[in-house]
Amino acid sequence: MNRQHGRDGRATGHRVRNQRDCYNAAVSLVIEDRELQQLPIAVDPQVLSGAPVFCGTRVPVAALLDNLESGITLDEFLDNFPTVTREQALQVLEFSKATLARLGENR
Repeated sequence: MNRQHGRDGRATGHRVRNQRDCYNAAVSLVIEDRELQQLPIAVDPQVLSGAPVFCGTRVPVAALLDNLESGITLDEFLDNFPTVTREQALQVLEFSKATLARLGENR
């Protein structure tokens, strides 16, 4: 994933590349700044070395995905990380789902 930056240092969008050997094709998707700004995610070099975290917390967004991948339910995740709201977690998951759907459309 390559992040593009404007003159002010803010991200102008993300370009996501996915190389699939079985299809022998590259897929590109640009995620606009306005889409990213609607997410409950903050990126601050002073917080967890700039890892994306849920707004108002020090909980990395990757923790949600890692916990779900390991079999933890959403409710268990929320119990373990009470500073993350259900709405924040669902918004990130919906964004991930929509982004994957867009990747499929761009093939």
